[in-house]
Amino acid sequence: MLKPAHQATLAFTATALVTFALRSRDCFFVDGAPRCLTVYTHPTLLFHPNNHLLYLVNVLLWTRSVGALGFNLGDPLRFFLAVDTMNGLAAAGSIAILYWIILRLTSSWKLTTTVCLAYGFTTAFLAQATNPNEPMVGAFWSFLAIALALLSLGDNRLWPLALSGLVFTLAMATYRSMVLIAPAAAVTIVSFASAKKSTPVNLALRLATLGTAFAAGCVLIFGWAYSLIGVPRAAMLAKFLHQEDAEAYLDLSLNQWLKLPLGLVRNCFPVVPFFNGMRGFLTGPRSVFLPVTFLIVALWLGLFFCGYTVLRRWAALNPQERTAVLASLTGVVFTLIPLLTWSPLYGKFWIQPLACLAVLVAVAFGQFSQASRQLWVACRIAGLLFLLGVAFNLPWAFRNHWHQPFEFEEASKVKQFVGEKDFVVLDRGADSVSVMYAYLWAHDNQFLPVMDIATVRRTGLISDVDAAVRNTQAHGGKVFFLGVVDLSKPVWDNFLGKHCGVPYESFDHYRSAVHLKAQFESRTGPTFLWELDSPSPPR
Repeated sequence: MLKPAHQATLAFTATALVTFALRSRDCFFVDGAPRCLTVYTHPTLLFHPNNHLLYLVNVLLWTRSVGALGFNLGDPLRFFLAVDTMNGLAAAGSIAILYWIILRLTSSWKLTTTVCLAYGFTTAFLAQATNPNEPMVGAFWSFLAIALALLSLGDNRLWPLALSGLVFTLAMATYRSMVLIAPAAAVTIVSFASAKKSTPVNLALRLATLGTAFAAGCVLIFGWAYSLIGVPRAAMLAKFLHQEDAEAYLDLSLNQWLKLPLGLVRNCFPVVPFFNGMRGFLTGPRSVFLPVTFLIVALWLGLFFCGYTVLRRWAALNPQERTAVLASLTGVVFTLIPLLTWSPLYGKFWIQPLACLAVLVAVAFGQFSQASRQLWVACRIAGLLFLLGVAFNLPWAFRNHWHQPFEFEEASKVKQFVGEKDFVVLDRGADSVSVMYAYLWAHDNQFLPVMDIATVRRTGLISDVDAAVRNTQAHGGKVFFLGVVDLSKPVWDNFLGKHCGVPYESFDHYRSAVHLKAQFESRTGPTFLWELDSPSPPR
């Protein structure tokens, strides 16, 4: 039998091969994938907001390394696929670490392989692993930080804990919510110390090492980034604590709890890909509602039964299993925070909770094997059915791999209408033409992305647009709207009105003063380019 480290290496290799084979050419399958193209057009050191501060830094370092090896990244698609590869390797590293953790708990390569396959093929994980999105590298750093904390337990070594704290900082700086699994590491340290009857001084020293290293990492990494973007030292702490788009996305309503069961199922299996609210789901076609509801009930009952089994057999668990259960439950509780305050359906936020649940299920299945033969057979069948269910994610993954990205060429057509003095107000949300045009062909001072600005500036968007229009016309340029003014009121109100507070009527004076200039093919249908009549009507 191979050593655990060698088995984990095989898990890494197998996962890497699968993610490479499934690299997506679909720039719009997941939210945020086109953002990597910022580095394609601006190959220099750039930073994102706090929610994924180091994402563009990761993309820059990776693509420069790949280019230095002789790979041609001279067109957007090749660049896009190169970043796919970066995330594929991060996903492979995450699976390898999860494999190593579960194998240490169960000592069964069959159970470990099955659980990791099931986790790796979930909708949330597979989508992020095969696309050039922000969270995958952050997820890898968080998994590595947990592994380092575990390595420190053997002989009370402190250096792995110090390194773990620093890596947790990298996880947070890469994708902020990835740090929320850190309390699981702290619980691991406390639980292990309790089992070994360590002294309070030793426990305090170990926790202080983890916390101090994390704090120092925050000072170093965020301080370095903030200094490069010109944030004064006195304002760095306030910026570190500030989340720019919180007002637009933060939602503490009870409705979030109602969406959570559906969110779990939707991020495991390829169901309800287009969600139009709980009311739309409840009143939708019975052919969708009934089977999805069955999946929700079956999956949650299965998880609750796993939890019940672990608690019922608590005395039979060894100290390592108890520590794993406590740490995983802690991880679930904390990593659910963004799901319940932001969006319960957001795939990026499900990567860590699903990993914690995978560990819990693995421990539970270890206990099922000690139960009656009938129960063990039933649980194995349930596990195989879950594995079969997540395997249905492979068709869309293959479809994305063979997608022909017409969006690049279609968006390039906008260039022929926009001159050097002109300005474009565009969507850069769901509309693929405006997204690609903004990332690849528009000069930074020649466009305003309505969705991006509204999430931060809210009603300040209106004055920003007005100022851009006046300035452009004062210098003899034309003003274009790529989409935006033709959004229907329900579509506008769904995000810009409801979340950003921008009234639909605030753009009426532009809607009445534009004429159609061109039409392009977008993922969501035709996208229209409107030219503003000059001068614009008074407000």
